Amino acid sequence: MSTQTQNYTVNDLGKVVQLAREQAVLGVYNESLSNFKIGLTLIQSRSKQINDDFLKEKWRYLEAQIKSEISGVSEIVKVGNTFKV
Repeated sequence: MSTQTQNYTVNDLGKVVQLAREQAVLGVYNESLSNFKIGLTLIQSRSKQINDDFLKEKWRYLEAQIKSEISGVSEIVKVGNTFKV
């Protein structure tokens, strides 16, 4: 785990993702991306610990959802950067 995620556990995942989503809605995109990435790291770390195929697939689905949200916020940042002078 990176130093950024050392203070978080899988129990914090819901709060981290909720914060990332709220930040995205408020236009605080860089912080949103940072929190989404923390959540993604938590998901990937937990997924490696799971042996049950059914549960592992659920975590993979969650990982794909978060990656999709990261992609969406990244696209907003990219478009916003085209307007900067």
